[in-house]
Amino acid sequence: MRCVQDKRYAYIFNGWSDGETVFINESTEGLTFKAMEKAGKTDAYIHHRAEFFKYRVTEELYDYLLDPHALNNLAGKPEYCDILRHMRRRMHEYMRESKDGLIDDFYQKILRSPD
Repeated sequence: MRCVQDKRYAYIFNGWSDGETVFINESTEGLTFKAMEKAGKTDAYIHHRAEFFKYRVTEELYDYLLDPHALNNLAGKPEYCDILRHMRRRMHEYMRESKDGLIDDFYQKILRSPD
């Protein structure tokens, strides 16, 4: 998981996301996440949030001004395509400068893909 952000927008690249691989970290093993999964059995919204956290998507774009809790992924919305392209360029530049080991994945999954 990689992120670049400014005061308004955040762009996240989840290079591992393939719709099948589960994201496992410290928070998924804690009591809070386990309670979310339990509550999700009777609440569709909570179920959706827990599933999203576990599987993510390859790209996420959030507008902190309009969505301060980052609940609405804008990456697939056509009206945000210019912002998405800008944030992708920032991510690529950051990955290049930091010699990030996932830069080839980013190039293959994002930069080579049609918008």
